Amino acid sequence: MVKKIISWIIVIIIGITIFGFSSQTGDSSGGMSNAIAAFIVETLNLNINVLTLEEVIRSLAHIGEYFIFGIALLNAWSITVDKYFAAQLLTCEVGAFFAITDEIHQLSVDGRSGSAIDVLKDVLGILLAIIVFTKIRKRKQDRHEKI
Repeated sequence: MVKKIISWIIVIIIGITIFGFSSQTGDSSGGMSNAIAAFIVETLNLNINVLTLEEVIRSLAHIGEYFIFGIALLNAWSITVDKYFAAQLLTCEVGAFFAITDEIHQLSVDGRSGSAIDVLKDVLGILLAIIVFTKIRKRKQDRHEKI
């Protein structure tokens, strides 16, 4: 029971964090990713346009934050429901719904916009989380059966 509660608290904290990032104004969000891109280009002495790298960083941020969210969701659902397939399905559904509501939320933030492409990036992060979590789970089961 404690494990289930802690798992869901982690999901809520990650969800709040994602919404916090989405609440940043366009200037603030863009400034952060631009600064990271400029730092990478300068530090590694890359011959690449900072704005191009900034787009890559923003895409990876979407995928990465939803990958982490997906891991937390699947962990919580796999503790909560009996069938693992149901946990996977619920993770995908809830993750996609959250991504959509996050993009809708951004419509009300100064300098931000909602994007269907960003929802797809977020769902990709969720799907990758399901794949990785499932592979790790299977390995653990296989090792346990060998003992």
